[in-house]
Amino acid sequence: MSFIEIYAEFYYGKRLPTVEYFLNKKKLEPIESLLVKSFTFKDNYKIKLEVDIKQENLFEIKMMDKTDDDMLYDDKNSTWVDHYVQIKEMAIDNITFETAIYHCCAFKHSMSDEWVANIKNNQNVEILPHLKGCTEIRLNGIWHINFTKPIWKWQIENRYE
Repeated sequence: MSFIEIYAEFYYGKRLPTVEYFLNKKKLEPIESLLVKSFTFKDNYKIKLEVDIKQENLFEIKMMDKTDDDMLYDDKNSTWVDHYVQIKEMAIDNITFETAIYHCCAFKHSMSDEWVANIKNNQNVEILPHLKGCTEIRLNGIWHINFTKPIWKWQIENRYE
């Protein structure tokens, strides 16, 4: 067995973001979720997952159940504290992905077309359906990274992609 370790920052106003982890479409349960440091509106966690690594792999983090009520707003109705997860570091069997995590990851949101249109019309913000090189999970959807064995070789080959 192998281990995936993730160091992530969970930003929240009212409740922690809800996330699930998957490897090759199989749901994973953390064997360890250690609160490393707690701040006002932000908790840093180290999450450890026991996994069965194949030759080709797809690791996913799914954020769900985020609503506008999860964010805190100031008196001008601007977002003061958002509700999201930022992946700071990822390692498999103690091999840190370093810069490869930025080059090889992507995020695809699962927000409704109506919600996306509302944001565009009311805030003049274009929400792209798919983002590459994104380590923040700010909307409901799936963040993913594909990797192969051996991990050290994949990491070197994808360091500067």
